[in-house]
Amino acid sequence: MSRRRVLFIAAVLAVLVIAPAVYSQQTTKAEGTNFIARANLGFDLFDLGFAFGVGGGYRFPAGSGTSEVIVDIYWSPPFKEDWTEGVSEGWESNELLIVSARVDWLFRYTPGISGFFPVVGAGFFAGAYWQEGEQWPTALGPPGQLYGGDYFASGSVFSVGAAYSFRERFEARFEVPILVFFGAYGRAGAVAIPFTASFLYKF
Repeated sequence: MSRRRVLFIAAVLAVLVIAPAVYSQQTTKAEGTNFIARANLGFDLFDLGFAFGVGGGYRFPAGSGTSEVIVDIYWSPPFKEDWTEGVSEGWESNELLIVSARVDWLFRYTPGISGFFPVVGAGFFAGAYWQEGEQWPTALGPPGQLYGGDYFASGSVFSVGAAYSFRERFEARFEVPILVFFGAYGRAGAVAIPFTASFLYKF
């Protein structure tokens, strides 16, 4: 899947998630109602390393608590590394782009008050993965055989985390999302558990 298609999916998700909130926004909004912008840093310990992200959403009172809808885009830039395995060696480059949309529930959160609170979320994601590489017998050296491809995957995301609110506008958050793939990148279903750190601004 091309980068243009993934970004188009992100734009559609953002409109579908945020537009109803904009439409329902009242002139005098309820306490705890905010539009949100956030900057994210993700880390996958076992695979692709760091990913950089941006996101936005809408926070609103829900029953006796507070919820939010969030759309995020994460990009792991191309990273080339050399490898050696048995009698073969080569190089490989990987790039990842993921779009996610989810609903978060904020527990023990009080608008306008500084303090820690837990966050639990659930939603779905879609992503594209680009891989290219070259391998050759160690005894012969390069050039060798090229390999790679473009892959697409989607699935459900569940997250748990903790946040700290700095009174009215700013918020820091650490989360552990659990990605459950419907069909992993060219393989059977799988689970990935990265870590994310975010910095939020509430409008």
